[in-house]
Amino acid sequence: RAARTCLLAMPPGGDRAALRYEVVPLLTEHLEASCDIGRPPAELRRDLPELSFDDVPDVWWYVPEEHLRGITVAESRRLFVEEGRREPNSTFRARVDAFARLLAGRRERRLAAFAHADFFHELLARHFGRREPQYQDYWMKNCEVLRLEVFCADDLLHPFEEEAPPVLEAPPEPAPAPAPQAP
Repeated sequence: RAARTCLLAMPPGGDRAALRYEVVPLLTEHLEASCDIGRPPAELRRDLPELSFDDVPDVWWYVPEEHLRGITVAESRRLFVEEGRREPNSTFRARVDAFARLLAGRRERRLAAFAHADFFHELLARHFGRREPQYQDYWMKNCEVLRLEVFCADDLLHPFEEEAPPVLEAPPEPAPAPAPQAP
């Protein structure tokens, strides 16, 4: 879906065409529902011939690490349907941070990235929310466009980690009332 949105927004040969289109599997949706499972590159090539999927593996969405070796599209779908395998939040955040590092290493002055709401929510919160508080919990609308400025590549290398709330200690037990004395 994100690739289709890219081609609609910046059609090759159009006045808003990109100089280069690059498919980056890091931008996949947070795997939480069946619609977050992707399609193999062979299918994507048929539907989106304008894009190159040459560097995209057959299974480019989340698969638990212990199942990566020899994983097939069918097996990845079985893991989701029968075993309920979802992408852990820590793995998702690590992937978002890897994309931020990829951006930090780019030489281009302008880039357009197309992805899903959960991905951008996490990217904005972790890499832009410290400098721009409105992004600390920002959910983009469908097909919304944001223009973000990165003043220094280093800004993308140090994600904002929410601090754990302070642990509140229980108030001390009140001292027992003195026992009444007999007259």
